[in-house]
Amino acid sequence: MRKLSLCTALLLVLAGSAQAESFSYRGQLDDGGRPATGSYRLKLTLYADADGRQQLAVPVMLDSVAVQNGRFAVTVDFPELPALAHSGWLEVAVMSATDGDFWPLPDRQQVALKSLNCSENWTVTGNPSTDAALNFLGTTDSQPLVLRTANVQSLRIEPSALLFGGLPVTANVIAGSHTNTVTAGVRGATIAGGGAPIGDSEPYFGEEAPNVVTDAYGTVGGGYGNRAGDDAGVVLDHPFATVGGGINNVASSTSSTVGGGESNTASRFFSTVGGGFNNIASRNGSTIGGGEGNTASGEDSIVSGGYANSASGSFSTIGGGLSNVTSGDGSSVPGGFNNCAGGTASWAGGHGASVRPGLDPGGAGSCSGLSYPGGAGDAGTFVWADSQGSNFVSTGPNQFLVRAEGGAGFNTSALSPGTDLAVASRSPGANVDILLRPADTTWGINFAAFGSASSAGLYIARSNGSSYVDYAVWQADGRLRVFYDNPIKPTAGGWASPSDARLKQDIEPLSNALDRLLALQGVEFAYRDDAPLGYHVPGRHAGFVAQAVETVFPDWVSYDQAGYRLVAPKGFEALTIEALRELRAEGDATLIQLRTENAVLRDELGVLRGEIANLRRVLLGVTTVGAR
Repeated sequence: MRKLSLCTALLLVLAGSAQAESFSYRGQLDDGGRPATGSYRLKLTLYADADGRQQLAVPVMLDSVAVQNGRFAVTVDFPELPALAHSGWLEVAVMSATDGDFWPLPDRQQVALKSLNCSENWTVTGNPSTDAALNFLGTTDSQPLVLRTANVQSLRIEPSALLFGGLPVTANVIAGSHTNTVTAGVRGATIAGGGAPIGDSEPYFGEEAPNVVTDAYGTVGGGYGNRAGDDAGVVLDHPFATVGGGINNVASSTSSTVGGGESNTASRFFSTVGGGFNNIASRNGSTIGGGEGNTASGEDSIVSGGYANSASGSFSTIGGGLSNVTSGDGSSVPGGFNNCAGGTASWAGGHGASVRPGLDPGGAGSCSGLSYPGGAGDAGTFVWADSQGSNFVSTGPNQFLVRAEGGAGFNTSALSPGTDLAVASRSPGANVDILLRPADTTWGINFAAFGSASSAGLYIARSNGSSYVDYAVWQADGRLRVFYDNPIKPTAGGWASPSDARLKQDIEPLSNALDRLLALQGVEFAYRDDAPLGYHVPGRHAGFVAQAVETVFPDWVSYDQAGYRLVAPKGFEALTIEALRELRAEGDATLIQLRTENAVLRDELGVLRGEIANLRRVLLGVTTVGAR
């Protein structure tokens, strides 16, 4: 007798009476280590215990049991059983056509015994008091379990061929369309549903196709025409790919993901497309959130959405918008239209902002047609362009460029027409407005880092690190004050003021100019060390004292916010000219008088000279006569 083995596949109670049980008995019969085929006899004996000490019924003989490829199914009717018997142990003995006796199988199998007074049939309304170790729906061999609806496969559960501890490590679960497939050799695959037969099977949506998992542990959640895996024939090289749903989406690489949408592809390790249409994440770690026609071809690059955007630089980011390109590593475009962030760590935003790449990216939309400086391009450059649309292109690395036709404002939005740049202090008099730091000093506008700049007016100042050295201020009343040791006007000529006669009225000549000038007193002095900021200029100086000037020219004297007097001569040139004119007039009158007096004196001198000559002649004649 050859070695026989029997494996019970399914033992179900179909019907019963008070003293009898009827079973449907299905099994797998091996003969000589191979699935049996032919006619066999079975003897089934039911015992009360596993050791076979007490029979519950006489043996049942089954003749001419047909076995095909090891499989068989028979109906067994046991005679009367004890009323209180709820379980038993079944012994099976087998005889082939060539055997002379039955050969009992080595193991008895426990079975549940049902009767009308203790119903334990599997029912469509639920089953109480089941034992998961004994009562289950499924297979006990390596064959898949298939559930049908409308007599076609709706769910297929396949155990993996890989075993651990003698058991399958996992199973493939294939639900949805009967055309959905998992490639042979794949384990741990899941198709949760969806799928459609190719052809006009789905007349409302079209483009029908089943869902497919081609690599281990891949998942397709639903939709149809979706694929998890690269379908290259090697089932273990790109595992853990996932497509959530949608239509015609492909996650073809290890741990790649397509959330949904249509015709999206995540083709490299850890790449992701969230949804949208016709998006491609084609480098390791690349991500596209959605939108349409976007590509993320740089390693760990991101496109959040929008249309026809391309993140081709590694670690680059596009927030959205239209036809934007980040071809520089670490570059960013937050959105907008036709922007190019081509330099390493560059930024472009708005409309037509362009940071030049090092090399021509070749057909990369907004980054094409520029000049290309080589290397990392215009690395570190920031470009923002307004809505004019024409390209606004960088010219070098590490630039900060803004094109704003309506003007630019810092801490203010109050831009009047024609304003190019407006800057307002956050806290007037206490904070920096504009600060420039060359290597040797600090320049600024309205900055108060060294001292107390007035909140009224506009300061332009230079600092030596501890105090203001030179500065100019336009005061709130419109006056310009310059504090500088030797201010320079680099062209010839004086400071001009409006003087056209057509601008003036009530014109009168100056009078007493000389007397008024001579009433002033020039002094030599030094500024006090504790004078306020801007009022202390080192060294000796020549000038006036405001209080003395105020008594003569009160309109030359004004007051600052602290009450200090300021002297600003008004019309000093005209006053000097008129004083010179008065001096000349006085000199001319004196000269005429002196000339007149000189002529009289000359005449008088001529008369005196004649009289002296006559006297000389008289005296000479008298002398001669006396001598005789």
